[in-house]
Amino acid sequence: MTFCNVDPRGLLNTPKANFSELLKIYRDLGCLGIGEVCANIPFNSPVCQNLFHHAGEQKMPVLFHLASRAGGLYGLIDRLHLPGLEQMLRELPKTVFIGHSPAFWCEIDADVRQGEREGYPKGPIARKGRLWRLMDKYPNLYADLSAGSGHNALSRDPERGIEFLKRYHRRCLFGTDRFESRTTPLPRIIPLLKNALAGGRLTRLEYDDITYRNFKRLVGTGRGGHS
Repeated sequence: MTFCNVDPRGLLNTPKANFSELLKIYRDLGCLGIGEVCANIPFNSPVCQNLFHHAGEQKMPVLFHLASRAGGLYGLIDRLHLPGLEQMLRELPKTVFIGHSPAFWCEIDADVRQGEREGYPKGPIARKGRLWRLMDKYPNLYADLSAGSGHNALSRDPERGIEFLKRYHRRCLFGTDRFESRTTPLPRIIPLLKNALAGGRLTRLEYDDITYRNFKRLVGTGRGGHS
């Protein structure tokens, strides 16, 4: 289940680069998608838009790490409330985007502040944030549950977290990213999902969609194709 790592600045750093030829090679080698895309440049820059366009043409979903600023960290840069991401979702409906990282998941809360975007905000979610509206409006946006950012967003307000999973169970994707720390070798998203199923807060259908069916639907049975 391999994804390929492609830098939008590759192939001479031009928005006219023909990434399709490169992506076809990766696809023939067994790659099913692209990511994480971690270049620290604007999400809606011309070179990013070009890569995303070719990804859509080749039916390869794009997993991206989002950052709040340039320098000192990695990830595609977008402003508070994700205007760059929305522009790409709107202009490239054939491309599937899979969101990941603190700067993506903190948008579950409408009251998120700029200074919280690279951290793990705590506490109840009084008002649904931009992420809910983007998920409602754009069927080509998916949410990656992996790492501390996904777990934190869903566990900080358990009722809102379950509501999010149930509402978007067809577009949430289970993942582990990597082991979170030496003291918590088991990714915390695993017990969160299992406990939600055991407690009746998620149905078996919703649980299966999140844990494996969505990914199978997204990449298809062939190489890189989604239905």
